[in-house]
Amino acid sequence: MVTTLPSIAEVRLAVDVYLDHAYAGAPPPARVQNAIEQLAAAGEMEFFQLPVWECDVRQPLEWFALRLGNRIYPHMKLALGRRPDRLGYVFRADPHDEHVTASLAAWGHEGLEHVVKSNREIAGAIEAAWRERGLATVGGLTVTSGGLVIAHVVNTAPDLGPGLR
Repeated sequence: MVTTLPSIAEVRLAVDVYLDHAYAGAPPPARVQNAIEQLAAAGEMEFFQLPVWECDVRQPLEWFALRLGNRIYPHMKLALGRRPDRLGYVFRADPHDEHVTASLAAWGHEGLEHVVKSNREIAGAIEAAWRERGLATVGGLTVTSGGLVIAHVVNTAPDLGPGLR
């Protein structure tokens, strides 16, 4: 079964929307800016092979992630994962703070609760904005008991916006 990766234009749109929400208009850190510049300079053939992408080397087409962070937490990711029916990919804003969440109960750190809560809010805003722009997200899919995936897409064509920063 052939799985089609999102177009470069869709990924660039997803990155722009992510950065707008994650950094609230402020410039991202230099390491994120460097990753964005690499993506902007890449052609079709090398785009998903750049070292800025994280993936499972044992199953490289299952998921891809860019560690773009946000204004309070540097580890949040823009993730691309295969749809449950394996007929495409969905975008996900991955807070990547599960280890922090697990530690909250054990350590009782209230400051970490703020980080986790903020991460969830930022991720939710990013994914809602992606859906508004016509990008497929985990939250925009319904999987039936028979494994059929029904995509709830707001637009049929994504607004490709101004491109990468």
